[in-house]
Amino acid sequence: MKIFNKPALGAVVLSAFLLLGSCSSLPKDKAQKPVSQSRVKAAEYTASGNLRLNRGDFAMAATFFEMARDMNLSVDNQEGAAQSYNSLGKVYLATGNLAGAETQFLRALSIARSLEDTQLEGRTLGLQGEMMIARGETAAARELITRGLTLLAGDDIGRAVLLHNLATALRQEQQVVEAEEALKTAAALNEKNRQFSELGGNYYLLASLASRQGRYQEALDYAARALANDKIVENHLGIALDLFAFGRIYQNMKDWNRAHDHFLRSFLVYETLGLTQKMIDILFYLEECAAALGDRENRELYRTTRDLLEESL
Repeated sequence: MKIFNKPALGAVVLSAFLLLGSCSSLPKDKAQKPVSQSRVKAAEYTASGNLRLNRGDFAMAATFFEMARDMNLSVDNQEGAAQSYNSLGKVYLATGNLAGAETQFLRALSIARSLEDTQLEGRTLGLQGEMMIARGETAAARELITRGLTLLAGDDIGRAVLLHNLATALRQEQQVVEAEEALKTAAALNEKNRQFSELGGNYYLLASLASRQGRYQEALDYAARALANDKIVENHLGIALDLFAFGRIYQNMKDWNRAHDHFLRSFLVYETLGLTQKMIDILFYLEECAAALGDRENRELYRTTRDLLEESL
């Protein structure tokens, strides 16, 4: 027995074909709007990661950057993925995992070159240079950074970062004049573009260079500028470093009370961030200040606290 005849079958097939066709089309008066939800979410994750990185919460920073990376990869946003690899590399660099940092930076560099994105490539080369500085290979670092600066000819913000890294390498090579020149150029670019946390880093390094040369009042002025800029954006790690810089300058000046005050303030910032190793490092300086002040009670307290913290690691 035939359930349907051929004309009926033809009608059903035609109806189905028309129905399927209608599924992939939109009403003529409504154009499909582009969406960028994944990119927006990736940007939010990146912002959260940067916030955590500035607070010294490296584990959470890595988690956010990984989420940003995965979100970028899910929509084949190659540029965004490269930026995420660079962000992860910075976390590894901050935690001393230089091999991990190198892997991330190489991934970013590969994408930058495939996209022929010179700005992305330049910034990545700067990060690779920073990694080489951490390895003590300053000549290789300068070569990478110089190449990056050439590619970033029109990018003031990117150039400022690389100039700071160049100054770090020059300082390690005892080329103080050249390092200061690079830092002052970087600071001018960051002032122009209101890059407060970067300015904090510029002035911190200038304070360190001035202090090493015995230019203590100049060093204090730079340290004050560094602290003011880091406080604007609540750069927790930067604030702790700036307070430490004050402590070292006052220590060199044999002003033990002020040195102790600033070392203690730096210690308290690290304590709120839960950075045990940094706390241990500061306690050595606090012990020295207490000894210079003849404060046996606090000297013993700092030594005991340091021993307890070292046992907890």
